[in-house]
Amino acid sequence: MNAVRFDEAGVEAGRVDLPATLFGAEPNLDVVHKAVVAYLANQRQGTAKTKTRSEVAGTNKKPFKQKKTGQARRGDMKTNVQRGGGVYGGPVPRDFRQKLPRKMRQLALRSALSIRAKEDAVLTIADISLESGKTRDVAALLKSAGLQDKRVLFIADKSPATLQRASRNIEKFWLTSVGSLSTYAVMWAERVVFTESALARLNEAGLSEGSLAGASVNEAGGAQ
Repeated sequence: MNAVRFDEAGVEAGRVDLPATLFGAEPNLDVVHKAVVAYLANQRQGTAKTKTRSEVAGTNKKPFKQKKTGQARRGDMKTNVQRGGGVYGGPVPRDFRQKLPRKMRQLALRSALSIRAKEDAVLTIADISLESGKTRDVAALLKSAGLQDKRVLFIADKSPATLQRASRNIEKFWLTSVGSLSTYAVMWAERVVFTESALARLNEAGLSEGSLAGASVNEAGGAQ
């Protein structure tokens, strides 16, 4: 497995080898699906709430007598069949979080990276500092690399504040670090771009000790 390498200006400068342990695995689509579902579930707040008839403000007084009115008998105006009454069977606050085993998370991420590598969608780029912090500089870099119309996942070893500021207004651009890399992000992207230092760090971690990307908090059960 190898990937196209770009220099700091976004100009193609050859190809680099990708570690087979990360990008040459046999994809397990079932595990990838579980990881994506877990990520999306962990983004949910679970704060939706409706009031039952016991929680609606109002009187418990019977609105009219039981018999001889020609109307259906009624206990109070807070019943769910009345306008302004309580809701029956409505949503209540709950925890949607899902926690996957560490080895399953690691397998899912290896599978996702391998899928993108086989599609020749994994790219590398020289470490950039982008001291200007200008959005136009990132846009120019993407255009030079031919990525301006793609969903780009950009993985940096450490994301400088200037790079974060310059890229946050760019549509379809996701900046993340090695430690926050998730299966969902890889599957979302049409192009996965690693900086050289980020690729080296990910290769060093190896997704075998549960550190860094292998223990992404979004798939482990914590909301982002």
